[in-house]
Amino acid sequence: MPATAPELLTDLYTRDETAWLDTMADLIARGDVSELDFENLREYLTDMAIRAESIDEAKAEEARRRAEARLAEKLDDEEAAMVSAALAHSLAQLKVKRRQR
Repeated sequence: MPATAPELLTDLYTRDETAWLDTMADLIARGDVSELDFENLREYLTDMAIRAESIDEAKAEEARRRAEARLAEKLDDEEAAMVSAALAHSLAQLKVKRRQR
């Protein structure tokens, strides 16, 4: 008996999370939510969530300042991408923390 779409997606989630995430994004972009792997999507989003009470605002602010200072330096493409990601992470933390107020 062939595997159903949910079984295939669950298998993909355990084998290749990046490919699974790309598939979820494609399904959402197409508006085809009936095919989403909700069980693993819920787990994935919960694991990725930033909890305001676990964020140290002073550390996040310092990380933001460091990343902005590093971006002002001459960086190669790989370094710039890593620093940009760190900056985005710090900004996301600050947004979540400040929204709690």
